[in-house]
Amino acid sequence: SQIERPRYAHLAAHAQSVGRRSLAIKLLEEEPSAAQQVPLLISLAKTSTSTSAGAAADADAAEDTLGRALRKAVESGDPDLVYLSLFAAYKTRSLPEFWKLVSPRAPARNLFVKYTRVKVR
Repeated sequence: SQIERPRYAHLAAHAQSVGRRSLAIKLLEEEPSAAQQVPLLISLAKTSTSTSAGAAADADAAEDTLGRALRKAVESGDPDLVYLSLFAAYKTRSLPEFWKLVSPRAPARNLFVKYTRVKVR
């Protein structure tokens, strides 16, 4: 019989709700399901930018969290998760910041280019 890995997303969501952002991120690193990780990482990035706007450290933390979300989405191979991460980054970042996040990740970059080509037509 195979032992199932524990799920950490619900614990991470609770940690986020009580203001323990770092703990939430650490718990999410152990979560085996990208479908559970990515949306919560995006949520953590949003709360990081909205709690204390203007702080450079928070902007870096949000960028890092969005980068993690995008990395996990790409690693999962699920295009829906990649698009979710891309659109979250596109909404919250300037175009140069967005492209800096996306361009090193070929699968994400290719999906974004494909999406924009379809939307432009």
